[in-house]
Amino acid sequence: MKKKISFLITHYNRFENLDFCIKAIQNANVPFDYEIVISDDGSEKEIQEKIKDLNVDQISISLKNEGLAHNINKGMRACNGDFIFYCQDDFYINYESNFRNVLEEA
Repeated sequence: MKKKISFLITHYNRFENLDFCIKAIQNANVPFDYEIVISDDGSEKEIQEKIKDLNVDQISISLKNEGLAHNINKGMRACNGDFIFYCQDDFYINYESNFRNVLEEA
């Protein structure tokens, strides 16, 4: 049975970083089934509207900032993968680097 990875990205008011992180995942040619899940922790309304237009699988938005731990837990509940790879919005995935080996081993 083929396993699915959930890339959980927590976010708060840094849309440019988030957009860059998502594109890095999408352009990495990951040879696994995956989904991208965004968990936003009460960003400004204008940023939340931009997030809704992103090409991702799941978006979980809080109306107010409730802290990182809450944001991670909320995001994990939105994930449907067999495995969860957690990162913050300023994480850049370079699949051809050591990340490929780490992901395949995991």
